[in-house]
Amino acid sequence: MAKDVGIVAKNVIKSFDSIIYPKAIRIFTPFTQRIPVSSCNLDRTINKLLLKYEPKVKINGLFPHQAEFLKAYFEDGYGNFIITSGTGSGKSLCFWIWIFDHLIRDSDANAILCFPTQALMWGQAERLVRLSEPDSLIFPDGGDTIFYGGTIKIGSKSLPWTIWHGVGWGSTRDEKMADHEESEFFKAARIRIATLDKANWSLIEKHKDFLRHLRCIVLDEAHMYDGVFGANVHYFLERVYLSCEVLGETKPYFFLASATLSSAEDFAKMLLPVQACEDLKHIKDTTNQEIELIPVSSASDELIHPRTDGLLRMVFLLDCENVKVDIPKFMSSKNGLGDNVNAIYFSQSKYRSKRLKLRLMKENKVRDAVIYDADLPPKRRREVEKLLNNNRDKGITLIGTSALELGVDIEGLDVCIIQEIPPSQADMLQRMGRVGRRVDSPGLVIMCLSSEPRDRSILDAPQEAFKLDLTKTIPIPLHLEMVKWRHMLAAYIEWMAALKKGDASWTDFNNALKTYFGETPKYPDLKERFEERYGSLVDTSERAWVHKGFRASASEGKVVLKENGNEVARIDDIAIFRDAHPEAVYLGHDLKRYRVVGYEGQWKIAQWEHQDSDVILGKWLKAIKTVELKQEKRNIITRGLWDENFDLYKSSMNSADHLKLPKKGVLEFGIWTYSRRFQGYKEIDLSDEERTRTVSLDDVKRRFKEAKDRGENPPFLFDFSYRTLGWQWRFKSIKFEENEENDQRSLGRLTCNILEHFLADAVESRISDLQIGLDLEDSTLQVLDSTPGGNGLSEALLAEDRMQSALQRCEKRLSKFRGRAENQKFKKFVLDLCRDEPQHSANEVENVIKWLYANWSR
Repeated sequence: MAKDVGIVAKNVIKSFDSIIYPKAIRIFTPFTQRIPVSSCNLDRTINKLLLKYEPKVKINGLFPHQAEFLKAYFEDGYGNFIITSGTGSGKSLCFWIWIFDHLIRDSDANAILCFPTQALMWGQAERLVRLSEPDSLIFPDGGDTIFYGGTIKIGSKSLPWTIWHGVGWGSTRDEKMADHEESEFFKAARIRIATLDKANWSLIEKHKDFLRHLRCIVLDEAHMYDGVFGANVHYFLERVYLSCEVLGETKPYFFLASATLSSAEDFAKMLLPVQACEDLKHIKDTTNQEIELIPVSSASDELIHPRTDGLLRMVFLLDCENVKVDIPKFMSSKNGLGDNVNAIYFSQSKYRSKRLKLRLMKENKVRDAVIYDADLPPKRRREVEKLLNNNRDKGITLIGTSALELGVDIEGLDVCIIQEIPPSQADMLQRMGRVGRRVDSPGLVIMCLSSEPRDRSILDAPQEAFKLDLTKTIPIPLHLEMVKWRHMLAAYIEWMAALKKGDASWTDFNNALKTYFGETPKYPDLKERFEERYGSLVDTSERAWVHKGFRASASEGKVVLKENGNEVARIDDIAIFRDAHPEAVYLGHDLKRYRVVGYEGQWKIAQWEHQDSDVILGKWLKAIKTVELKQEKRNIITRGLWDENFDLYKSSMNSADHLKLPKKGVLEFGIWTYSRRFQGYKEIDLSDEERTRTVSLDDVKRRFKEAKDRGENPPFLFDFSYRTLGWQWRFKSIKFEENEENDQRSLGRLTCNILEHFLADAVESRISDLQIGLDLEDSTLQVLDSTPGGNGLSEALLAEDRMQSALQRCEKRLSKFRGRAENQKFKKFVLDLCRDEPQHSANEVENVIKWLYANWSR
């Protein structure tokens, strides 16, 4: 295997000799001295289980952080843990041993493992399949691809486990999962492997018997739980603790597994209930990566003969500025990737993935190409994962999107190709981490660098580009009242039936509510408080409304695309405007072309009457159950076109007494409506991508009317809209010199790109949780919650002088770049912060921020 990767490295050097950077970046993660398993003094049962889970440790021993965890845990047998370590360093071994031991010692105990994505959930389930008794495995489809559970024998004890994911609704409803949830096996399973979304939605209200005996909660990839998502996770965990108190049961222990991050203990103390942090142990991998530049000519030999005392990744940089580089040709060639390695190619979009596969299938005689993205039907996704994990098939190119970034442990990958560098360093490192995950499998990474400023910075300082930034803390905005109140209402709804029946004590519930949320308002008062502030934003008529908005997404779910009853794909409902609009031609993963011929839906649920609101959160999209397709003969596809805008729907200035408003100018705080309106589409000739034509909405309408006149039922796409919270400040115009007036737009854009980081930091959120716009021509600053239904961040900016403080800190930071001597430092600052090269000086940006601060501060 290593030899084959080395041969590919030689082919890269030969094929791209004129543009390859003369130095390769060798990223080596050395194994510190392994620790014998015997030194941990494990009992016989756990020792046997550990060796069954990871047979290699019998000979190679444990990583030091694994041994440290086992010793720390078995000293007292309890406690909460956070483990931080790099890719492929055995975190899962630790949390599985932790779970198994708890469940062996307490025959009534249960455990739940929560993951941020289904791909990670299925990856961990695959590990349990290998430990399970073969005849215990449950395959609901009668095959051997999708499994729902099994039983693990540990000594004389049996531990049944199960997958647990949402059953969906409408055409995406998973009847097999729904039936499985009702089975005796599911009810008896002591380990549930789930996504956090499913646990939030169902664990407390519908599965109190399981919750009653819940003793272990694992949160994997914990570094992903930041921003508003992190706040929702925190308050969900508070609800779990509240529920255990109402049940009169012992509260569960937590195990957080994460990539290396700064201030790990502080992060864990924000994410977890405060009571869980009293006995929190942090186990960290102290290994430091060695990042060195070596002559590119020697890289192939190192890959062929890799060191056995660590993990090796070799990075080749191709300088593609002003050069047309044919990566697909290299991927298709016997003298390129060849047919003895498996490769992953990261595409920036699903559309580009399919275009690449079209070309590879046309030219390739030696390799197979497989697409893996979030639109694949579930069964097909499991089939692709199984194909890549069998370690037998070679010569496969896996074309992936961001669905494959997050720690998905697909075994058989040797080469990673990144033709477009993603915006963030974390995403780039995650993609690289898909290869070189095993000591006997070195990874080769091929990166194409464009003229983008971020790409050029990699060439300027290659070693620095691949060092993990440990200075950035992970923000969680626990101060958001909107999020907190929603979870308090969720706690009421989850317990209301039991409280009314007398199966739970109101006194216990109120005491727990006070302990974990700090107050005990009555349910009607709390709901009235929420609706008074946010009633026009959120559809509270649906019983499950409190569990929505767990993640910031305009999509409310998947819509199935079908041809003659056969599922072709599952797309996000909001993606209908792009991929499945009226008259659309959709390119399937099988590279067949499909014409959209109709929508099937439950139109009654699209109607919602509210005294203050007529349309909210894309009701018509939610009503679309299935998109009907038929195969298209013409060699074309389409991409939808639409207009979108935000407009103030309802001012909330009459209830803004709690906010600190600017000294000058006019600020409008309230509810804003986002709307998206279909405007036609672009038709693309697949044989020549440059041959396109635009089809106007008028043309679509005309054919729609003609079809209706013939008695047909053609697809029609209503406007999509949702409401969110936010504000717009109209400030006094800045006076620019005459020669500067034409640059106001670019200066506003640069200032906004810098300022948004300080605004997000002021409310402890991700940048993506807010939508910020600065228009210097119109003299307006707009700040909106990016979450449909709002998340409260824009409101929080107006409280406690956060906005004033953010402007002040931004101005102070910019003041460090005054003078020509600091120009290069400012350029690097903007490049690192915004992935862009500034077209204006630090002084110009600072003057804008000073103006905003002078007009805001009181």
